[in-house]
Amino acid sequence: MIDFNTLELHNDPRGFATLWLSREQKNNAFNAEMIRELILALDTVQGDPALRFLVLRGRGKHFSAGADLAWMQQSAELDY
Repeated sequence: MIDFNTLELHNDPRGFATLWLSREQKNNAFNAEMIRELILALDTVQGDPALRFLVLRGRGKHFSAGADLAWMQQSAELDY
């Protein structure tokens, strides 16, 4: 299993996986790292023929606050 910093992926032998958003301190807001890890996790799940469905959950009090505004502000200030 892959070690993620912002997600937790658990496979259940009954044929499903649970993917947890795990940035509780930021109300599970999405940043670049979480988006990269989410893509990797979904690719991993998609490639497993034993899995029939995926449950997506959020750790902590909130499922997700959406985009991490601090990350968006920082991204807007980058000189491309």
